Amino acid sequence: MNKKIDCHKDFFHEYDLKNTPARDLVYHILSEHDPLTLDRLFQLVSKKNKTKPISHSTVFRIIEQFLNKGIVEKLSLETESTPLYQLKDQHHHHQLVCTACKKIVLIEDCPLQDFENKMAKQHHFSLHHHQFTLYGFCADCQKHSH
Repeated sequence: MNKKIDCHKDFFHEYDLKNTPARDLVYHILSEHDPLTLDRLFQLVSKKNKTKPISHSTVFRIIEQFLNKGIVEKLSLETESTPLYQLKDQHHHHQLVCTACKKIVLIEDCPLQDFENKMAKQHHFSLHHHQFTLYGFCADCQKHSH
């Protein structure tokens, strides 16, 4: 059996999913890239897997399964007409998004943590997630505009 597939056998089992070559490939691609649109993800899957093609609908179904199991999160950004998908890990990310070139810079620290805890406590609210996205122009796009 393929060692690459074996490496996620326990991971997928934890989520009550069968470890398949298609799921493993989608997971690997998502782990190696910034947030991706479904179309871009499909392009990368097709490029890496030429021996046994994986259909667009299969990639979509895998993403839906990953969303339902909490493996992947969907981002809706002003600069994109379609959602982006990224692996959901132990800590969440926030992002800076360039409205000109659509570059995304992930922010590791959460500037909202204290505020979030205060609001949850004050309003007796149980929060499960939030998104924080800042829009503007990256350094390259600022240089080109002058």
